[in-house]
Amino acid sequence: DREAQERQPRQTTRFVGRVQYDGTEYVGWQTQPSGRGVQDVLEARLSSLLGGRVYVAGSGRTDKGVHARDQVFHFETPAQESVGEGGEGGEGGGTRVAHVQLAAALSAADDAAVASVLERVLSGPRSGMPPDVLVRSVCVAPAGFHVRDSCVGKRYVYTVEEGI
Repeated sequence: DREAQERQPRQTTRFVGRVQYDGTEYVGWQTQPSGRGVQDVLEARLSSLLGGRVYVAGSGRTDKGVHARDQVFHFETPAQESVGEGGEGGEGGGTRVAHVQLAAALSAADDAAVASVLERVLSGPRSGMPPDVLVRSVCVAPAGFHVRDSCVGKRYVYTVEEGI
């Protein structure tokens, strides 16, 4: 399960990413039984790309309808990576090339190359992500990094509209 994977000794590579999203259509960051969270979208796409179940941990949670400009998350490659088909959505030849590159990087255990391909695929125009979720970056996480435990600060901006 998700929490057991997060806390056990790492046997796979941990990656850290940054995501921006418009939370209007989401129940918040975290997976909820009552609907789709941003976490669900990231997990589905990463699982599709990496060919195995991927769990994503976020630096914090947001409520229903809340947006984020730069939320940090981490994930690990599945223990037995086998690059998936990439999902749906008319991704075309560019994504097939990326899948070949991703498979090669995983086979060579080249973590920096894996991060580079994932960032390019997830932030591109054919990312397979909903238009209201944009992955801004992906890189190899530093040794000992955990998105919640390593967080050193957060910034919140509240906008209040009056007279409606």
